[in-house]
Amino acid sequence: MDQNERIEIALTQKPELSKYYYEDLLNVYEVVEVTSRSGEVHYDINYTFPYLNVTDYSEQMSILQANFPELYNLFRNGSIIINNVSKYVDEEGGIRYNVNYRYTHQ
Repeated sequence: MDQNERIEIALTQKPELSKYYYEDLLNVYEVVEVTSRSGEVHYDINYTFPYLNVTDYSEQMSILQANFPELYNLFRNGSIIINNVSKYVDEEGGIRYNVNYRYTHQ
């Protein structure tokens, strides 16, 4: 079973995962077909939510402006340098962001 088949099965069986898939935050690493004695087939789906580094500059700025306005203002003023921005899925299923930055010496 290739990756596309695993994704299709996962999204069909668990449609709530689609929002993570379209944000590139879903890694379906295994789908196991299980057949019961009665002949019914279901799938055990194993997946993880990896951290994703945001490399697109405009997306980074949008994330900063919407979620970290104080950091966005510091960045615009030249007080900080953004090292990287990443996104991940928290325990409650929400998408969260992490910003790694450092202060400039002015």
